[in-house]
Amino acid sequence: MARPTKQGIDYFPLDVQFDEKVELFIAETGAEGLGVLVTVWQLIYQNKGYYIDNGSDLYLLIRRRVMSDLVTIETVVNSAIERGIFDKIKHREHKILTSKAIQNRYFIGAKKKKIVNVDENYICNGVSVGGNASKVSGNATKVEVEVEVEVEVEVEKKAIKKPANKKILFKEFLARCKELEEKPIPENDGVFTLAEKSGVSVDMLRICWLEFADKYSTSTKKYINWRLTFQNCIRDNWYELWYADHDGKINLTSKGRLAVNRQTKND
Repeated sequence: MARPTKQGIDYFPLDVQFDEKVELFIAETGAEGLGVLVTVWQLIYQNKGYYIDNGSDLYLLIRRRVMSDLVTIETVVNSAIERGIFDKIKHREHKILTSKAIQNRYFIGAKKKKIVNVDENYICNGVSVGGNASKVSGNATKVEVEVEVEVEVEVEKKAIKKPANKKILFKEFLARCKELEEKPIPENDGVFTLAEKSGVSVDMLRICWLEFADKYSTSTKKYINWRLTFQNCIRDNWYELWYADHDGKINLTSKGRLAVNRQTKND
């Protein structure tokens, strides 16, 4: 039996000058937003080719590449949808990320493939999938053209899917961070924004992290996303290290002061 032709493509063009929608999006979300957007484009063209399902699995794949926190990634993706970078109607109806520009580029790039599977419901208005396409509403459409098969992307797909939705121990999380040469809580992590909005100081954040690390270093508890778990710890003040006074100012509780003393001695 012949090997199925891969759906994705190995290359896509990137304009040297973005259009106004993308420029406004970058102005709103910054360099982090641009990194997320380019990563979404890469994942689209690499896999299905002309769309990708939006949701938590996508955010995990993006986080693996750009190392932003999941809340920020979701915010950035929603901003791209609102700006019209991704088709709002297709997203509302099918929860997918796609656009007319993405699809036009894909079908041009995939014209040498033997078979391209296309769900007609996902195709944007005005996009041509090829003159010899056999469209079947709600089913796969097969566009038959010439053949060229590569193997490298198949290997890359497997590598991307490997870590998704796997719960790990805290010590495994730390080991993975060390292997990837990254900080357990990077400087652009959303926990810093959360702490700032909550009035929690960086010193309080550090003490809470040390308490968090002490608790879970020998624990058998497993989580998929330890960074998001720490954000929840800060948001809900798990260890009751601080309280808000009548003026809304955040101060250490007795437990917080004891934690400071304990960590100071450890240092």
